[in-house]
Amino acid sequence: MGLGGISIKNSLADTSLETMHDKLSNLKKPFLKSFNPTVESRKDRIHRIIKLIEENSENIHKAISKDFGSRHEQLSQLTDTLSTVAHGKHVLKKINSWVKPDRRKARFPLNLLGSKALVHHQPYGVVGIISPWNFPVALSLGPLIEVFAAGNNAMMKLSEFVPETSKLMADLVNKYFSEDELVIINGGTQTSVDFTTLDFDHLLYTGSTAVGKKVCAAAANNLVPVTMELGGKTPIVVCEDADLEAAIAGTLFAAFVASGQTCVSGARFIVHESIYGRFTKGLAARADAITIGDPMADETQMGPVISKASQDRCARMIAQAKADGAVQIAGLKHTDLKAPFDKGF
Repeated sequence: MGLGGISIKNSLADTSLETMHDKLSNLKKPFLKSFNPTVESRKDRIHRIIKLIEENSENIHKAISKDFGSRHEQLSQLTDTLSTVAHGKHVLKKINSWVKPDRRKARFPLNLLGSKALVHHQPYGVVGIISPWNFPVALSLGPLIEVFAAGNNAMMKLSEFVPETSKLMADLVNKYFSEDELVIINGGTQTSVDFTTLDFDHLLYTGSTAVGKKVCAAAANNLVPVTMELGGKTPIVVCEDADLEAAIAGTLFAAFVASGQTCVSGARFIVHESIYGRFTKGLAARADAITIGDPMADETQMGPVISKASQDRCARMIAQAKADGAVQIAGLKHTDLKAPFDKGF
């Protein structure tokens, strides 16, 4: 196995803060008049998201693969396009029940007068969405489906690390939506920083903890509530009675899907000592069999990491682990594996 990185050059022109303010004001106008979209209009927006994906999936997959240097179409289908369509269809089935008022028990003394208490669900207004690069469709259009289901308008800042996909998404959104429903913002670091200072009614952020702190600090100046999905660490536990073949296949998928660039990628394995040797040998053999190459070739299974900076970070982590006594098994033939793999923990 190799560890490659592609050079990221931001080819997206920055969007000025003034332009973003103007577009946000336009999106807010209907809500200043107590606008509350009908269920049918919300469904129509979700149907258009699904249509956007289904009618342009081939171009979307090609753009993602170009941005990543190599990303198989089936992986993009699994993690970005088909999964987002399935999510949209699920929301369409549930939305009628979700928008119904919730009954509550009327409190004294109103309950003595025959009063009924209901909670009516109303949209916030305009929701900002900051999406990451690793799943550029699922983590932009996916949250958008929920934002539309709740009756809101939206403004999305797409990642500059996937410029081809971000450009394509902007073009497609302009085709399927009007600017009084949805606005796409593209640009580099400064645009991202300015975006967090806008006076949204709610802000959604997916990404790292370090950047999440900065997003919250900027949003706090306007008292904008923030919902964050942050990266984490995911242990993979392999028990004594595990089906080793299934465990190895599942472990590799969990650890290497999208070249390991996911928030739920297996960060460490916890393996029962009685199967440790067999598991690690099998894991190394399967890992060495993973093919890396032409993104359009059927045999390609895994592409490079997103950038040279990410490649360097991975290399530093491997070097530090070795310095701390770790034994590298990826990149070696499983026949080369000796102690401590037969000694348990």
